[in-house]
Amino acid sequence: MGVYTIGGIIRNTRIAMGMSQEQLAEGICMPNYLSRIECGKQVPQKKIFDKLMGRLESHINRITTSLQVDEFELLEKEWEIARAIGDFNYQKAQELLWELEVELDQTYPTNEQYMKFIQASIDYRKKRISIQEHRKILINSIQLTILDYNEMWKITRILSRTEIVVLINIYATYGQEGEYEKAIQLYEGLLNYYEELYPRANRVYYGLVLEHIGKWLGLAGKHKEAIKFAKKGIEECKKTKRESMLATYFYTIAWNLKELIKKDQKNKEKIKKACKHYIIQAYGISLAYDYTLEQKFYLSKIKEWNSLLI
Repeated sequence: MGVYTIGGIIRNTRIAMGMSQEQLAEGICMPNYLSRIECGKQVPQKKIFDKLMGRLESHINRITTSLQVDEFELLEKEWEIARAIGDFNYQKAQELLWELEVELDQTYPTNEQYMKFIQASIDYRKKRISIQEHRKILINSIQLTILDYNEMWKITRILSRTEIVVLINIYATYGQEGEYEKAIQLYEGLLNYYEELYPRANRVYYGLVLEHIGKWLGLAGKHKEAIKFAKKGIEECKKTKRESMLATYFYTIAWNLKELIKKDQKNKEKIKKACKHYIIQAYGISLAYDYTLEQKFYLSKIKEWNSLLI
């Protein structure tokens, strides 16, 4: 990602959203004050900055989902599709997507992007397309709004939630093919984007980026680094009150500790104890939130690792 300035972030995002300075500033500050911020001549008070960024985010998410139906209806359907995919119920996800297609105005590139992304996700999971075809479709979909995908690091505006999720999925394909270092490098670009765009910018997906970096670092054999990112994810969960995601980070730590047991004989017993603690915590969180699939998975790992941990 590029070098960000507060004024540059606000200006570039406002222009990308087709908003005038007057529209953005209304009820928050004077347009000439906003102009000075954008030019770098004025550092905004945190309260004003948060309000400006909040308005920009609201505008981004509205145009990302420009439907001819009630916005609440749309969000409900989006979450239903996401839940169906998460539960491996691809037939239900497909039916919901077909319903959405009838209502969706696909003259908006952002809406077309969402449809292509979800359809490709379903097709890939149902093994209708290869991982390479999946990646190609996702890159084509991101290019609807980011013309030069190969120069992502130059982006100096806030990315929409769909853009972020598509990028996360593109980068995951490299990890799935065993190109761990490439996946890590790409995710680090998104990490820099989030950390330089403090304190906002679709923060809900920041945790997902941390999760993926931890995953691929672990598979690349960089277990201590993976644990560091998982702990960062835990802190983010606490900060944003998204405790339901804690189980994933606990499991990442547990898995990497399990791998370290084989490499660190000196601290073997201490690592075993920590590993057992984290896998049990992951299972406990899945019970608390009634995540049936995760419960089965974590319980199977407790049984599988038992001989190693006793």
